Amino acid sequence: MGDEDRPGFPWPWLLPSLALLAALTVWGVGVYPHLPERVPRHMGPDGVDAWTGKSVGAVFLPVLLHAGTTALTAAVAATLLRMRPADRIGPHERTSSLLNRPATRASALRTARATLLLGFCVGLSIAATCAVMWRTEPDPDVPAWLFAAALVPIGPGVVPVLAAAARDRRERPRRPGRRCVSRAAPGTHGRVGRLPRPRREGGTDMSDYSGPYGTDHDPSEMMKARARKKEREAEERARQTVQDARTRPSSTRKTRPGDEGEGEETGE
Repeated sequence: MGDEDRPGFPWPWLLPSLALLAALTVWGVGVYPHLPERVPRHMGPDGVDAWTGKSVGAVFLPVLLHAGTTALTAAVAATLLRMRPADRIGPHERTSSLLNRPATRASALRTARATLLLGFCVGLSIAATCAVMWRTEPDPDVPAWLFAAALVPIGPGVVPVLAAAARDRRERPRRPGRRCVSRAAPGTHGRVGRLPRPRREGGTDMSDYSGPYGTDHDPSEMMKARARKKEREAEERARQTVQDARTRPSSTRKTRPGDEGEGEETGE
C-alpha cells in the first residue's frame, strides 16, 4: 500500500509543548542559584510534606518529566500516522487483535493531534508544580489556586482524546458476518457463536470463501455453496442410475416381441 496519501506529522500541535519545555528550562536555570538548601519533594492537601536537598536532579525533575511526556506523545502520534488504518486492511488479511489500528487516515490524524494536545496540558500541570518547588523561600504552605492550576489542565487534555477515540469507533469498518445465530428446535433459543469451519466434503467448492478460518462467514454465500453441492449430488445420482441400468444383467431385462424363445409351441 502506497504512502502518498499518508498525512504528515502535525508539527504545529507539538510546538506548544516544545515552547513550554524551553520556557521551563530557562526558568529553572535562572532560579536555581537563588533556591534554598532544601526544596520541596512532595506536596499534599496540607501543603509541602516532604523536603529534599538542593541538587540539579531534584530541581530539574519537573523539566525532565515534561521532556519525557513530550517525547512519548510525539512517538505515539508518529506511530499512529505510520500505521496502516483499518479501512486499508483487506477482508482476506490477518491482523493482530492486540494492535488497535485507527479506522481511517483522518481518524489517525485526529487522534495524533489530540495526543499532542494532551502532552501540552500535562506540561501546564507540571509548570504549576514548578511554581511550588522553585520558590526562593522554604514555605510549606501551598495556596489553593496552585492545586487547582495543577489539576485543571488535565481535563481539557483528556476530553479531545476521548472524543477522537469515540469517533474512531464509529468510523471503524465492520467485518462481514463474524457471528451468527444457530438454528434451534421449536421452543428453544438459538445459540450465538461462530459459524463452523467449512470442510471439503463431497466435492464442495469452497474456493470463493476467505477469512481467518477459510471463510468470511457470509450466510448468503454458504447457502449458495450448499445449493451447488446439492445440484452436484443430484447429477451424480442421475449418472449412477443410468450406469446401473446399463450394467444390469440381461435376465432381468424385459423381452420384446419377436425375440427368440417367444411364441406358441406347435406340434400338437
